[in-house]
Amino acid sequence: MKKIRRWTVLVLAAALLLVLMCGAQALQAVETTDSRGKLTGITWQDDDGNPAAGPEGYAEVRYTYDYTDGPKTTEMYFDAAGNPYRMPGGYYGRAVTLAYNGDVGQVEYLDERGALTMTAGGYSRIIYTYRSFGAESKSAFLGTKRGEGVIVPSLGYAQIETEHTGKVVTGRFFRDTRGKAVDSVFGYSSMIRKQNRSRTLITQTYYVHADGKPATGPDGWFKCVVDQDANGRIAEIKYLDEDSNLTDAGGFAREAYTYDQDGDPIITRYNAAGIRIPFGGDAVSVLRVMKGEQIISETYLNETGGPTALPDGYATAEYNYDDAGRLTATQYRSANGEKTICAKGYSAVRQTWDAEGKLVSRTYLDANGSNVNSTDGFCEEQYLYDTTGLLRGIRQYRADGTQVD
Repeated sequence: MKKIRRWTVLVLAAALLLVLMCGAQALQAVETTDSRGKLTGITWQDDDGNPAAGPEGYAEVRYTYDYTDGPKTTEMYFDAAGNPYRMPGGYYGRAVTLAYNGDVGQVEYLDERGALTMTAGGYSRIIYTYRSFGAESKSAFLGTKRGEGVIVPSLGYAQIETEHTGKVVTGRFFRDTRGKAVDSVFGYSSMIRKQNRSRTLITQTYYVHADGKPATGPDGWFKCVVDQDANGRIAEIKYLDEDSNLTDAGGFAREAYTYDQDGDPIITRYNAAGIRIPFGGDAVSVLRVMKGEQIISETYLNETGGPTALPDGYATAEYNYDDAGRLTATQYRSANGEKTICAKGYSAVRQTWDAEGKLVSRTYLDANGSNVNSTDGFCEEQYLYDTTGLLRGIRQYRADGTQVD
């Protein structure tokens, strides 16, 4: 889970203000600050300047700060009449304490008096710990009593631990309140990954139950096995069931890799019976142009090896990334290389990200680079997050700038 590294929610407030002022609603957010310019509150107001319910239901949020055990921001919610406001999760406020690396170290959920309270999800606190290089190593759910772990009913576990080899994730383990292995609601207790000797490639990924027996993972298979050729390149990827037999549960059982003259992989898929599985239409394989570990483009090929369009309306998808490796644009092209409109009604997708790596917006464009509505009826999605970095809402806008209800 990605965490916000800010001391306040100024950026979130600005994003919300922009969203509502650009949409159909006429709400505006009014900020209050102390003598040092520190944000102390945000109040949503209607056209007449009266407090009104904002996008998350409350009319006002008040902030206080404490630095005793690390930077801590407490936010309490109130309705238009100034009464404590109960969030859908069953709490009236939240306190977020930052860890040594600037990520969120603890989130506490509060009642109307500012004391710890159990949320509707069945916990009152979440504690996060990190590796020295910044990656999350453990998160734990707790109750209102000191040190009291709780199993979250909607998840089936009290703790989740992430194992790294170097900076590569090589395991994820669900635990109960005593730190013992427990099967989560996802149907397994652990996800384990093995690397090759040079640690350049994940060669096995598999899932197990709390008792150590094989488990089926989220994609319908127990184990993924990657075989390499004499040059160390991927030769084949196989998906196995709990009896170690090839399985089609994920849509195909095997991916065979060959390479073109530039060294880029051409991938063909097969089912457990060895029958080739098309990608769609007459596309029997896909050519992936790579730059390091990034996919620069994917072109779908027919029996003769020529580009061919998928039923989705394009033959090639081109990808652009920012310096942090995040996908910023996707362009669709026809079999002859021209920009084309896909089946969803657009030719390209543009994405923006914030400094913490969270998706901020997604915009759909026509072949000329202008905003265009998708077949879903909107051209832009804006993503809103809370102070812990969790997604709190998505707002959609049409090409004419009006907000989708």
